[in-house]
Amino acid sequence: MTGYGGGPPPVHTAPLRPGDRLLLFTDGVTDARPATGEPFGERRRADIVVRV
Repeated sequence: MTGYGGGPPPVHTAPLRPGDRLLLFTDGVTDARPATGEPFGERRRADIVVRV
């Protein structure tokens, strides 16, 4: 499988311990807009991460 750049995507590793959290998101999260038209945005994403 190749990425957009034509080569294989880089592989990263990180040790995780019980209680650690891993957050994965795409730019689609912050660009999302509900029917009201207001974007979800970076600030709301950060607020949710702090609360969880």
